[in-house]
Amino acid sequence: MSGLKRSGGIFDYDQRSERLVEVEREMEMPAVWDDPERAQALGKERSDLDLIVSTIDNLTAGLSDAESLLELAVEEDDPDTVTEIESDLETLDAELEKLEFRRMFSGEMDANSAYLDIQAGSGGTEAQDWGNMLLRMYLRWAERRGFKAEIVELQEGDVAGIK
Repeated sequence: MSGLKRSGGIFDYDQRSERLVEVEREMEMPAVWDDPERAQALGKERSDLDLIVSTIDNLTAGLSDAESLLELAVEEDDPDTVTEIESDLETLDAELEKLEFRRMFSGEMDANSAYLDIQAGSGGTEAQDWGNMLLRMYLRWAERRGFKAEIVELQEGDVAGIK
């Protein structure tokens, strides 16, 4: 995970960290508040950058701590500490997945609504049943991720599923 800071890549830590400093410096200037729209845009950008930078800092620190504790646990032959470290690493991995998910939906248009059209097409009852499984899967995915999902139109299949 130390590569999070050095590698650039999808999180581009160095660039985001530098931009965060620039934005904070710009927000400290009194003239920025003369343009409320600009001030609001800078505030949102600062918030987004701070979330990413602080999350990467926390992940890096957590991994470093886990590495140090693991070395001590191995030296002391302490399986309980190793188990606790594994739990901590799972938590760090979950945080990394959340960060990656936020990165995937960080574009200018990503806050807008989307339509998903599921059509069974040809294949009869099995295709209609598969379409219904996909519908349930996407609805659950959206619910778990905190997205609002709504069925606009639905046509039931003849025997099972959806058309």
